[in-house]
Amino acid sequence: MLYTPINEKVILVSDTIALNSNIDTGGGTDVTTALNTLLSQAFDETAPYRFIFDGVAFISDTIVVGGNTILDFLPGSGFFKKANSVGHILTNRLSGGATMVDDSVIIKGNPVFNGNDANQASRYEDNGNGSGLPFWKVGLWFAGLTYLEMRNVEIRNAKTFALILGGTKKVRIYDYKAKWTTSSPSYDKNRDGIHWWGDNDDTEVYNGYSNGDDDCLGINTDENYLLDDDRRTTNPGVTNTGNIGRILVDGFVFDNTLRGVRVYQGTDGTSSSASVDELILRNI
Repeated sequence: MLYTPINEKVILVSDTIALNSNIDTGGGTDVTTALNTLLSQAFDETAPYRFIFDGVAFISDTIVVGGNTILDFLPGSGFFKKANSVGHILTNRLSGGATMVDDSVIIKGNPVFNGNDANQASRYEDNGNGSGLPFWKVGLWFAGLTYLEMRNVEIRNAKTFALILGGTKKVRIYDYKAKWTTSSPSYDKNRDGIHWWGDNDDTEVYNGYSNGDDDCLGINTDENYLLDDDRRTTNPGVTNTGNIGRILVDGFVFDNTLRGVRVYQGTDGTSSSASVDELILRNI
């Protein structure tokens, strides 16, 4: 464990928010706004907040978490994405590059994050900044974050990438699943299990699984073409380019995938000064 919370404030989410959805079929009360308001209590706080989920949240846009935050899910809990929604499932506050703004996010307790991909209209949307580049709909996406710990997390039926790590430092992932139960889409799929881009350093993954029909593990130092702005922030022109320092994967199952591991040093294989410095794969 990277981070040991002390003097934490504990909040039972269902005390103020209806967690009445179903992790397989959805439905219930859309709690997007209320949940984001609740989680924002931890923004810029020095003492950690632990949010305990004892049900399934029905959401229609990105849920945003700040630093010094623990999301603790009781059995059967998680998030379900409403049909024809926008945004990601979950992210932290700041997008892109090497700027670190958030410290210490922990997600634990066997949650399922269901992106309901078969009922989403598109894999991306206009990002609204006039560039014409897409805003991709991702499962979980973390950037500008130091210390991330994920335990027993399942990301199910994400519209595109299940998990993106870009601009993160010191990540530990244990018993992770990226799982799709829906049929393969006809477009270029982008259903990656874990996807890294630079600037990034020090990720360890212990025991993982992906049946995504693109890259189970995608490692790319330069992906500025993927998205240049994220409407959750006031920071336009984010940079998704830089060195990837160290990645250790110990125990991972590739199931019915196009590629197990893809490594690009540059955009789609073109030349770049950025590099992947250390990649260790064991028990694959």
